Amino acid sequence: MKKKHLTYFRFIVVSIFAFVVARPVFAHGNVPRLEISTERLNPGDTLQLRGVDFEYDQEVVVELVDSATHVLVVSLGKAISDIEGVFVQNIILPPDLPEGLYVVRAIAYDHEIFSPPFTVWGLPAQNEEGNVIRDQSDVQLEPITPLPPGIVPTATPKASSPTRPVSEPNQNMIIILAVLGIGILSVFGFRMMQRR
Repeated sequence: MKKKHLTYFRFIVVSIFAFVVARPVFAHGNVPRLEISTERLNPGDTLQLRGVDFEYDQEVVVELVDSATHVLVVSLGKAISDIEGVFVQNIILPPDLPEGLYVVRAIAYDHEIFSPPFTVWGLPAQNEEGNVIRDQSDVQLEPITPLPPGIVPTATPKASSPTRPVSEPNQNMIIILAVLGIGILSVFGFRMMQRR
């Protein structure tokens, strides 16, 4: 009878260890990333941005930042990933964007991701489609004007980060409930063994 108790106890300990130590599985299993359509653009050109391996229906804040300092240059709005965790956004760069090296930053509630760097140089591209209706994903950007020397920008309040949908369970709560369930089953199992 003691061997049965010992075997049962080992099984419970291994099960609890597996539930506590095991990492939760993500929908796609990969870290989100940003892909860009080209590495060299003129001011006013269109850059296609593709976000990959995000969570389903995740809201992502997209910004154009300086490559070296990560200082915000232009806010690009928000994008929402589809069922496969992908979003595509066509970005029309401002025609008066200074030459330099830039990256696109995507901020989700659980990640901050940077695209590969791209160079902006040369004369502004001529946009012949000025009066054409644009696709919803096309964003017309305006540059942020730099402050004069000696003026320190004041901190602006950040918008609250997107919250998880109510239907999505919290991973920590699932682990806690699993451990509690195993504990209850082990107590019940020991009582049954003692009655025999």
